[in-house]
Amino acid sequence: MFMSSNPTSWGAVTLTSFVGTNASYFMNLFFFYSGFFVPKSFDKKGRYDFLFDRVKRLGIPFVVYSFLIGPYIEGGFASLFFGLEYPGSPGNCGPTWFLNQLILFSIVYAFTCGHGWSPKIKCPSLLGFLLIGAAIGLITGVLLLFFPSSDFFFTTPQFWQDYPSYPLYFFGGAIAQRNGWMEEIKEKKSRAVIYGLMLLNMAIVYPFMFLVQAKMPAAVGALLQGILWKGMMSVTVSLAVSVFFMDHVNKSYFCTKFFSKAMYTAYIIQYAFPIQVGLKVMLSIFEATGNIVYTDPSSPSIYTMKIANDNLLFPAWLLVSAISLAIDWPLAYAIQAIPGFSEVL
Repeated sequence: MFMSSNPTSWGAVTLTSFVGTNASYFMNLFFFYSGFFVPKSFDKKGRYDFLFDRVKRLGIPFVVYSFLIGPYIEGGFASLFFGLEYPGSPGNCGPTWFLNQLILFSIVYAFTCGHGWSPKIKCPSLLGFLLIGAAIGLITGVLLLFFPSSDFFFTTPQFWQDYPSYPLYFFGGAIAQRNGWMEEIKEKKSRAVIYGLMLLNMAIVYPFMFLVQAKMPAAVGALLQGILWKGMMSVTVSLAVSVFFMDHVNKSYFCTKFFSKAMYTAYIIQYAFPIQVGLKVMLSIFEATGNIVYTDPSSPSIYTMKIANDNLLFPAWLLVSAISLAIDWPLAYAIQAIPGFSEVL
């Protein structure tokens, strides 16, 4: 929906770079920190209570979204706003696919690791982190030679592109917690080197993806995409984001309580309609001002529309983001405040 008539325009390149940077690392980092908090939680609660809590807090939202919110609320707004086919049947788990995988990894941890599990693994050097990223990326690149990156498989979007790293980051987080990796990273790792590695990787990855990859044999391009983007860039950005938050954000602010209470629910409901409302408002404004064109005028639809004025691409993203967030966070806080809902959300 943010397609540009000129993919090399400044707006298109800026948004593609922004999305590409986030796609390289953010779900991996979600899995890492989810795994980071598992060992202490498991040791405190024991296997039964730990798994019961996982099923309650992760399983109930997954089931509710898959059988109610996804097919009927998200699907209903998609039909109402954009004329998309109304699903009307269970199966759209939306962003709660992440919760489903966390349940799976938690079960694996409960039955294969267990109480007091604590393998002694020293925190890698920064070069070691890069080599780990390269190894993960190589596995991803090899898989992309044989399977399409867009496959939705095992309730996971882009399964073959992303899934190889998810369990590694999750259990890597558990190992990091047991061995004090984050404390060592905070105290002993150079910020200049960490930020420099991130910027160096980005300086290599984006020219490769924008300018070089299309001219290379597909097999070589897939391997390098895995190694550079889903491997080393994922690790370096994850490290940079972690140390930045440890240094500058790990404290209480006036808004901390609001966001800490609402963030889980905000994640779950984001696609149900907040983002769709933002998109609808943006498209209505752009259509009224003649800034939407269709690649197939005989069959105008949301799939064939593009923004005619490349200079409006980035403002369009900002508009949708502002509207979506203004709806999502207050609504999430209100839902979480409903009596009994905090037990699940």
